[in-house]
Amino acid sequence: MRLLVLSLSFIAAVAPAHAAPEAGRAGPVLHQIFETEWERDLQEDPLLATYLGDRRYEDRWPDLSAAALARSHAADRAVLDSLAVIPSASLSEGDRLNQKLFGRLYQGELDAYAWGLQYLPITQRDGVQSVHELAELLPFATVQDYEKWVARLNGLGPTWTRPST
Repeated sequence: MRLLVLSLSFIAAVAPAHAAPEAGRAGPVLHQIFETEWERDLQEDPLLATYLGDRRYEDRWPDLSAAALARSHAADRAVLDSLAVIPSASLSEGDRLNQKLFGRLYQGELDAYAWGLQYLPITQRDGVQSVHELAELLPFATVQDYEKWVARLNGLGPTWTRPST
């Protein structure tokens, strides 16, 4: 959550009132947006972080509450707004392509949200039915590794606890 707020603050600072970056600064601004969004993606999807070997979020699940989904949607819209103020002509050929592809990716996220796809967190390949696959990626070498796993399992909620006999 804190990283999301920092990310949004950075984007707001980078493109205040949709002002274009100064000449020669468009490339670094674009790359900072990429970096900020990468970090936001990892924070919002701790499972992705785990699959990629990033161990910072191993004690949690993605927040799929309506409020969290709305915040993520607003952040996605802010990314497109930030990309729109970067003049393509001031970017290298590779960065122009990256700007277009990144914009297309986030436009797809906005479209998916408009279609209600954010309410489909379980598919044939993703969901609680595949938790065991996640456990296979973790090292379980230290007590802290086990504590993070237990914290993550506890995050599944009371329906997942073993009934007392």
